[in-house]
Amino acid sequence: MLAGGYLFDMKIIISENKLIKMIDSVLGDDSLIYIHTIKDFYNSDILMRIMFPSKERFDELVDEWGPFHWVRTKDNGKWLAQKRNGEWFIYRNGYNDQYGMRIDERELLTYMGVDSLGIPLDVIIDNYSYEY
Repeated sequence: MLAGGYLFDMKIIISENKLIKMIDSVLGDDSLIYIHTIKDFYNSDILMRIMFPSKERFDELVDEWGPFHWVRTKDNGKWLAQKRNGEWFIYRNGYNDQYGMRIDERELLTYMGVDSLGIPLDVIIDNYSYEY
């Protein structure tokens, strides 16, 4: 964040309020994008819970890397995202390469319909997620 705004590749500073309005205009009123921040195994969607071999494994990952983000997009399903050492780990159908399909941050932003804005996933999660 830079002096009340965000600095992107275009070297334009955008206030947070304008950024939110810009995202809202791209998503539209019928946006079906939901982002849930999840810290507790049992307070999460059952579809997310079955992605893990056990509650203990879920708890280990949350303790080590922080919360998961359960992202549901309009046309492309549900994705489990977690930031680890500055890199996003985003999966469908499992929490690792052995069980799930991994995509990168740009692909998820494309599925969400906001890739053309050049806004990082962190900013969208900070402004559009709610905690279970």
